Amino acid sequence: TCNMSHNVFTEISERISTVCTPEGEIHTEAFLAICRCVLPIIDKLGTSFYPAKADVGGNIERLTTRAKQDPSGHALLFDVVRKEMIAGEHHDSRSATKGLLWLKRFLEFVIALLRNLSDPQATLFDASNEAYKTCLQPFHGFIAGGAFTIVLNLCGTRESFEEAIGGETDDRSKFLEGFPPIVESIHQFLVANGLDDPTKV
Repeated sequence: TCNMSHNVFTEISERISTVCTPEGEIHTEAFLAICRCVLPIIDKLGTSFYPAKADVGGNIERLTTRAKQDPSGHALLFDVVRKEMIAGEHHDSRSATKGLLWLKRFLEFVIALLRNLSDPQATLFDASNEAYKTCLQPFHGFIAGGAFTIVLNLCGTRESFEEAIGGETDDRSKFLEGFPPIVESIHQFLVANGLDDPTKV
């Protein structure tokens, strides 16, 4: 679990170096531990984001459950997906593969939002709306897109969000330097294996 006794980015920055093997593979549990630490960031966007947080949390737990079914065989994240592909289960909407795809997309959203806040003039709505257009909107149909637009319009203020996540810190910078390459490697793996399903939900 994520220790919330100090800044969430401190917790993440301490964990990033443990995620990847020297060969560039991703340790399943180390990656999911960081994802659990991202949940409080979503939480601080406001109560309207609770359904999104629940969705992200559900995908984390889906991957966790699958990994626990074979701890040694699923110690590496991509092996979870590879085994589903061998079994022909990767297209199932309830698969760990689909869970990873949507988890990856929301992590991209969080990263883009935080990067957008590097503009001191950007409001929280501006930053989150631009991140949504880039990372999630292309995969949302009319109903999901409309629902998320309402969520964005109900987000809190930049000031309250910045205060809640600890403001601009070295650890936040380390997160934005160290975590995006991990998320990008997941994206590249999914694309290379034909798993970046563009179907709208």
